Amino acid sequence: QKDPEKELKNSAGDQGGLDWEKEVAPFLGGNAAIYAHGVSVADASFQGAVILRCNDAKAALKVFLDQSGGTFEETKYGGATYYRDAGMNLFAVRIDDHLVIAMDEISLKEAIDVHAGNKPALQSLSGFKNLRDELTSDFLAFVYVNAGEFLGDTLFSDPIVKKAFDDAGASDLALKPFAAVIGAKGYAFQFQAASVGKIDAISPMIQPRKSRFAKVVPADTAIFFTTQNVAQTWNAVLKTAGKQIDDAIAKDGQYRNLRDALQAAGREVGLSSAQDLIDLFTGEMAVAGWFPKGNSEAPEFVVLAEVKDEAHARDVLASVATASAAKSQKPRTETVGGAQVTLFTGTDGAVSAYAVKDGYMLIGSEEGVRKTLAGRSGNLADSASYSATMKQMPGSLGTYAYLDMATILRLTGADGVLPQLDEADQALQGLILNYVQERGVARFSGVLSVKE
Repeated sequence: QKDPEKELKNSAGDQGGLDWEKEVAPFLGGNAAIYAHGVSVADASFQGAVILRCNDAKAALKVFLDQSGGTFEETKYGGATYYRDAGMNLFAVRIDDHLVIAMDEISLKEAIDVHAGNKPALQSLSGFKNLRDELTSDFLAFVYVNAGEFLGDTLFSDPIVKKAFDDAGASDLALKPFAAVIGAKGYAFQFQAASVGKIDAISPMIQPRKSRFAKVVPADTAIFFTTQNVAQTWNAVLKTAGKQIDDAIAKDGQYRNLRDALQAAGREVGLSSAQDLIDLFTGEMAVAGWFPKGNSEAPEFVVLAEVKDEAHARDVLASVATASAAKSQKPRTETVGGAQVTLFTGTDGAVSAYAVKDGYMLIGSEEGVRKTLAGRSGNLADSASYSATMKQMPGSLGTYAYLDMATILRLTGADGVLPQLDEADQALQGLILNYVQERGVARFSGVLSVKE
């Protein structure tokens, strides 16, 4: 809308039948919150309240009482006058410049007690403060969930449900406090979420770091995903949940256990076990893709991974290439960008390639590998969209994905771009989604950058 405020005011009057200045403006004090600390599935209700900071709380209360359709009676509590309609389970009170509306009387009285200092506020809890301090204080919306308090006596009282979470190693994470914010700062929308729950199994993958491969893949990369320590994480998961995985595979009936399944998968690609391939990924691993034709047809891609033993990595990749190549086509080699590249034609006729150099291996489409090794088109880390988005990113990076939104929005094929997406394409730059653990807090964050 060219004038969104005017359109909003008009719609309130034309469609809602409301007088903006008398019936809407009193509520608009800048902040609003809703909280809940108990649910009842049986009658679809919750304990909690809506709290509004109002421009004119007295006028807002009068509007609410008039418009709600209830029959209210005045009641005194803690020096405050509140209004109750027992038939509708509706309660309201004005506390200074705040209007509190609740569906149960206990919650309304709690709000009065907190304001009077007779009951501690949420911000006094250490779990809340720790998470709040980890997230940006400049936000449009904030959410905090203490699942242990909210669901601990209901969902997790079921022994079957609790055992499922315990077996998955997720009970601690599921029951610990969690918080998230969304905001706008500079030339970006930001999203952050944090939890103090333990995530030992995947901890190796989400340690803070900088990506080496962002400086290796081409500048026009539209999709980039990077993680680390895949082999270490895999082994940690097997250590804690290996028996459960074996039992699940055996129950399916196709294989006796995970080892049997890995060996079968390995034979498909010329290895004794797929574990041989997994063991290569001990450092950073990344996947990059781009679209030379400007649409979703014929994308190019590469998979990169740091390796400790280049000779062993070549042997593993050679086995994979030989097993994957068409029988009539033998792998061939040539030199690109100072590295020996092996090319092989698959049974579908597509040509793939791989190489090992400078402590990392890469495998992907023929042109993808060629362009990455040649390095003549610049790299992603130095591209305008990626670097601009990175500058807006709050906090450290762990495992993350980057999307060039201007490119992604245009992958619509021959029909062209919808006018609305065309406008978005002109405004948006990059999107980063990130998962990292530091200072004992697991944080999921993201940023969507817009052009200046």
